[in-house]
Amino acid sequence: MSARSSIPLMSGTESVTEGTGKKLILIGYHHQICDPRTTLLTLLIINVLVFGSVPPEIVALAAALTAVLLATQSVGKSLWLFLAVTYGCIALYVVLPVIVSNWLIVIIATTAYWTARLALTFGLCGFLFLSTKVSVLIAALAAIKVPRALIVPFAVMLRFIPMVIDELKSIIDAMRLRGVVSGSRDVLIHPVRTAEYT
Repeated sequence: MSARSSIPLMSGTESVTEGTGKKLILIGYHHQICDPRTTLLTLLIINVLVFGSVPPEIVALAAALTAVLLATQSVGKSLWLFLAVTYGCIALYVVLPVIVSNWLIVIIATTAYWTARLALTFGLCGFLFLSTKVSVLIAALAAIKVPRALIVPFAVMLRFIPMVIDELKSIIDAMRLRGVVSGSRDVLIHPVRTAEYT
């Protein structure tokens, strides 16, 4: 028995053999709500389902599932915003065309139709990012033999987005200290003035 094989894995870890024969150790893998591969599969299935031709009831059920998943991550106000946008848009594209029929209502209903579906995608992606560490997700993708040419750009993207958000928060805080803006609302009201300082 070699020294390497006699070292037990830590509690809450799992070893996965990559396609090249290397062993990867997924630390903290069992402490998540669900396996990252399951989350990715759920994301794929729900997106294929809701972007197809399905009745609004299916979209509402998918939104309920997404809301339950997001609630496990303690997202607070974001959960209520997700629910309001998704169910509000579902109500708009179902009810408005029945009440009134003109070109403006068609534009509003079509926008609401696609916004409800995109909100589901963003909600599920948010759950994936909040519930899964990037290193665990990369190891899980390697375990299902996703090509490395896809894993590396995906990992860079996942690590880049939080960094950009943190930098944007720092810039807004610095602008508040200098008196350029008083809050996030000013950033939206005066985008040109905000852009001068970013």
